[in-house]
Amino acid sequence: MMTAADVVRVLDALSEAGITVWLDGGWGVDALLGEGTREHEDLDMVVSVEHLDHALTSLAALGYEITEDLRPTRLVLAAGDGRRIDFHPVIFDPDGSARQIGAGPNGGNAVYRRQASRATGPSTTTASPA
Repeated sequence: MMTAADVVRVLDALSEAGITVWLDGGWGVDALLGEGTREHEDLDMVVSVEHLDHALTSLAALGYEITEDLRPTRLVLAAGDGRRIDFHPVIFDPDGSARQIGAGPNGGNAVYRRQASRATGPSTTTASPA
């Protein structure tokens, strides 16, 4: 399970490394609501493909290593105690939207509209850009 303290440690490590990420999935919902709604087995995050290698290096210091490499669509990291991160690498388009390769219907791209990356909630632990 990923606890809120685990999420904050991950976000702090990435922030200190200068890497912007966006929360996705259950933790993204909880961040927008400003409260925990349920337990979470993993942490889903969106990261630019150009920052992915640096993110992996930064999280190795916290004990995370690659357990599933399904690039370009996703990449799963795990720590020895079972904490898991599911990275969704994206390519940014000139209009500010992003594409996750192969994650859409019928193997197409999943599109993150520009407005979606700007969502914020009452929590100060969201990873949305300012």
